[in-house]
Formats: sequence, C-alpha cells, structure tokens
Amino acid sequence: MDYIKKEVLFEHSTDNIYSFVNTVIDIIRENVHPEKYEPNSSAVKQVIIELCTNAIKHSNCRQSIFMIETDHLFIKISKADSGLPFSLICSNMVLSFPLTLPYTAEPVIIRKDMLSTLLAAPVSMNELVFKYIEHDEPESYDPQDLLEHYGLLIIAKHTFEFTYQYDENSCTNIFKAVIRI
Repeated sequence: MDYIKKEVLFEHSTDNIYSFVNTVIDIIRENVHPEKYEPNSSAVKQVIIELCTNAIKHSNCRQSIFMIETDHLFIKISKADSGLPFSLICSNMVLSFPLTLPYTAEPVIIRKDMLSTLLAAPVSMNELVFKYIEHDEPESYDPQDLLEHYGLLIIAKHTFEFTYQYDENSCTNIFKAVIRI
C-alpha cells in the first residue's frame, strides 16, 4: 500500500453524507492494508460523519474539500472550507478565529460530562488543538457543559491528533483529524 493524497468534494447536504462517507472509506480501503484499516474502520467512519455534520451545521457555505492522506503510520482526514471562521463559546469566554491579543495558550474546557472532557488548546492566533481526556472515575459536571460540541468530542476521542487552523490569507477553515494505524 502506498502513500496517497487525494481531494474529494463534499456538497453540503444531509442527503450526500452516506454516499460521501462510502466514497472516502473506499479510497482509504484501497490504500491501507486491511490489517491496519479494519481495527480503525469505526474511528474512520465516525470522523468522516462528524466532519460532514460539522460542515453542514456550522460552516455557512455550500461545499468543503476533504483531503485524504495515508501512509504506513496514519490516516489523515482534513476538511477545508471558506465558510464562517470557527468560534467557541466556553467557560464564559468566546474563542473566535483568528484570535486577538491577548489570548491564552491555556487549554479551555469546551465540553465535559461524567466520563470525559474535551479541551481546546490554542497553539497560535490561528490554530487550536483539541484534547480528549477520558476519566478513570466518574466526575461531577455542570449539565450546561453538555449543550454543544459532542461531534468534536467524538472526533477527538477517535484520533491521535485533532486540530483546527484558520488561514487568514485565504479565509479558509481547516479541521484535521489524524488516526494512527
């Protein structure tokens, strides 16, 4: 199996999700050895579905470009669009990209329940890393923390790395999910 890098256009419609997910899965299956793909097939499917759902719900544009990359260690799935920049309301603060000075590089909790926490850690004014933490013991939480971002939690849970980057020059949003195989 070889390294591939392939772009696939996703037209934002719930009617397109099923066939699009199957198209991307077929590309990955053709290029990743079954012994490496099969244990990760559920993660791949969940990531693609959630990136599509995120695009339809939040981007405010008609289409996204998905970039599929594989090598012997990773499956990388990126979604790029020119819609609204990513924005988070969490912990009584708003993270809106590009971030303005002063911004904190400290991770902020964007979703928490009794089993897990999803953090967003700004890396720069234009980049954010999502971090999933699974709790060993049930933790207390505020039910208000459950309102949004479950899709981001699903992606972060199933990936080795999950990032958001805003390209100011092209006004492009890029979500990148990396799955270790």
